[in-house]
Amino acid sequence: MIEYPSGIIEYCPPVTPCQEITTTMKKLIKDLGLPVEKIAACKNGCMLYWKDDVDLEYCKFCGDARYKPTRGRDPRRKKSPYAVLRYLPLIPRLQRLYCSRSTAEHMTWHATHQTEEGSNVIHLMPRRGDILTWYILILQKSRVIFGLAFAQIVLHHTVSTIVLIHVDSLSLHHTLSPLVCA
Repeated sequence: MIEYPSGIIEYCPPVTPCQEITTTMKKLIKDLGLPVEKIAACKNGCMLYWKDDVDLEYCKFCGDARYKPTRGRDPRRKKSPYAVLRYLPLIPRLQRLYCSRSTAEHMTWHATHQTEEGSNVIHLMPRRGDILTWYILILQKSRVIFGLAFAQIVLHHTVSTIVLIHVDSLSLHHTLSPLVCA
């Protein structure tokens, strides 16, 4: 544990559980070696500075600045954007799931599982327009935990939205947690 002078502690905001969880998750993702792409975003959420807009200094919609003002005029200092979107590419995560034989077996269950009639489940899959049937298909026991997360740093607050779908024992959990960390 780091020890600080006694006078400094009273000026620091208390550490919230949200901050601890965010730090832990960042360390976990970094240790896994999975890629994370950082994309600058408008502080009002109007646009992403991506592809054709990567060189813009101001938002096309609201006109706000992309970067925080820097102290001094040191050209070596890297500019800091107001908001950063962390994009977690899906393909490397799916490749990790299919690397293990046991996990791959669960991922291909719908193609290999035989129904009572003797046909594969994949041939019985409905069209996307049949929402109720797709919902029932999602609720089937398949032991797949799938998490999509996007985290955005806005000023001094961490706002993160995590959609976690755990399909096991007929349970479906959506955790949308913009826990306000002050």
